[in-house]
Amino acid sequence: MFFWSDGRTRFEAYVKSDGTGDVFVFYDGIAIKDSNGVELWRSGKLVGPEMIFEGQYTNWNADFFYPAMWFDSIAQAQIVTWHC
Repeated sequence: MFFWSDGRTRFEAYVKSDGTGDVFVFYDGIAIKDSNGVELWRSGKLVGPEMIFEGQYTNWNADFFYPAMWFDSIAQAQIVTWHC
């Protein structure tokens, strides 16, 4: 994950599934937390690309915005709830 001080962020992953037509979904988004583990903000639901072929690797890139005032406090990002 990449965070910029102007509030932009980018999630990047190289994903693979054992099934054709699968899609990774982060139902409760990605939470950004401070050094004490306190949640500062959470993205909306993120839906990845469809896995066209079983065993095929696919790039998943998602760009979104967070409140820039939290930039200096970000210590970690956490996927809250996901399913494929």
